[in-house]
Amino acid sequence: MSDLPVLGCAMELHNLENLAPWVLEKDRDLEIQDAYHAFVLDKTADKTADRVRALLGDSYKGRLGIHGPFYGLSLDSVDPAIRKVVRMRLEQALKMGHRMGATQMVLHSPLTLWDRDNMLHMGYEAGKVALVQDTMGDAVKMAEDFGLTIVLENIEDTDPAWRAGLIDAFGSDRIRLSIDTGHAHYIHNRFGAPHVVDFIKRAGNMLEHVHLQDTDGSADRHWGLGEGQLPWFPIFQALGKLESNPRLIMEPMDVLSAPRHAAWAESHGLAQ
Repeated sequence: MSDLPVLGCAMELHNLENLAPWVLEKDRDLEIQDAYHAFVLDKTADKTADRVRALLGDSYKGRLGIHGPFYGLSLDSVDPAIRKVVRMRLEQALKMGHRMGATQMVLHSPLTLWDRDNMLHMGYEAGKVALVQDTMGDAVKMAEDFGLTIVLENIEDTDPAWRAGLIDAFGSDRIRLSIDTGHAHYIHNRFGAPHVVDFIKRAGNMLEHVHLQDTDGSADRHWGLGEGQLPWFPIFQALGKLESNPRLIMEPMDVLSAPRHAAWAESHGLAQ
């Protein structure tokens, strides 16, 4: 049996309908992404969760997670009415994940490129952290009750340490770090952020989730492993030194190509 790490994959339910046998063959970690959508949270969350459980069956031993909502939502809105809506969506997503049996939920970092140059102005950083705490406080408590961990994924982050500081402010082991390799490379290439390997090293054992996707550095491509510029050998070497055992979740735009990308990683001795 290979000792290479087993790659998981992110997908919506309609893709799992096709890829369930491939997921189950190696009990791959899985990230269900239907909670992106407001109509799912409002109309079909229970039905979607139940169908995922039915497709995976009782023998599934992989780690199941969901991607939480982000379209049109901000974790640091100054408008209390907007924060109320975001709290509602986070609660809906957590309940959906809990019903599904998920133990992790991905959310997007609130850090922006504007923040990079304005964080030190007139208490801006402290105010931003306070707003995120107000928005997410109930969700973190719910995650604790559900035994589910929220992970914050880098989006526009140019400072890989900032999210770690934000997480520390919650004082909970149910909120941790996520890294998206393609996002990190894009922000490195276009806006001078540290290299993706340095994102991983600085995250250390707070890192519990990784989106694996490739890009040419000019946009958020979500290509498969080996199709862009990312240095996958140093990336997997850095990940292999962690004790936190992060979920390694492929996130290609073409989800049905995931088995081919896993085969590429195996042929290069990186993962399976």
